[in-house]
Amino acid sequence: MKPIFKPPIWVVLMASLCLHSKVKAQEEEKEQKMKRYEWEVATNIMPLFFANNSSPYSSFIRKNFIRLRNKRLIKRAYRVGFDFGSRLNSYNLNRTNTLPYSSFSEHFGDVTYISLRLGYEWQFHFQKFHFYYGYEVYGTYRREFFDVTNAAITSLDVIVYRKSDAFSLGFRGIGGVKYFIHPRFAISAETGLSLEHFKENINYKRREMPDILSEYSYQGSMNIMRYSPLMNINLSVLF
Repeated sequence: MKPIFKPPIWVVLMASLCLHSKVKAQEEEKEQKMKRYEWEVATNIMPLFFANNSSPYSSFIRKNFIRLRNKRLIKRAYRVGFDFGSRLNSYNLNRTNTLPYSSFSEHFGDVTYISLRLGYEWQFHFQKFHFYYGYEVYGTYRREFFDVTNAAITSLDVIVYRKSDAFSLGFRGIGGVKYFIHPRFAISAETGLSLEHFKENINYKRREMPDILSEYSYQGSMNIMRYSPLMNINLSVLF
């Protein structure tokens, strides 16, 4: 029976060290490659298609980060979003305080909307597709205003002044899919389920008689649950 060849212990140690160094270098290289585009800036392009259903100016910054855990790439992200909108609305004045108004006299008022969002994501990559889910906490402020108290309105019992200040705080679960059209450019779509506490203060004036202008105020709050099947469509740039 031939004896079994056993290499010297120092040969085994050197081979193990070289193999470990090579594997570690490959893992570090892979990690650094995946970190290449860790910052992302996105803007919502939905107003190009659905101007009445989304904020005119909406964008966010995403900070992607990847870690090696048990030889697995763990993909996560932080996100900070900002929405801003301002537009003119037309109002037809009548006896009600509800939109849309029926025809009496048409005037214009402004609507301003501001929102700040902070969120966290879990990500899963499959070739050019990235799937993710996470959450956001957000706060919003919305202001609506119009004033035609000095306008020549012959109709009586109409609202000629209205100012509304609304505040809300909410938590939103989000899910989305992102497709890379280029290593530095991607397009994504998101859906969301929101739980929100809403509070509104309304002041309005009603011209009940030619020389009588009555003032009213209202305060209310409610909890709202809202589901948005298509919350936004983002165009992203990575760097």
